[in-house]
Amino acid sequence: MFYNRIKSAWMNLKSEMLKKSVENVALVTHGGVIEIILCLENGIEFSNKEKRFSTPAAALIPVEIK
Repeated sequence: MFYNRIKSAWMNLKSEMLKKSVENVALVTHGGVIEIILCLENGIEFSNKEKRFSTPAAALIPVEIK
């Protein structure tokens, strides 16, 4: 359920950004959400049993909108 909520919110945000030609957005969130977004944007299957990306406690994580 968590994955589906994040995926839906992320896809809606991306859609709005593309419609409005927004190039930069700051999204403040925790590591679990970042993990899901990075999996979605890199075409990697998300699993809550295995961490696919190493994200520090505080960082700027650039994500290119595709």
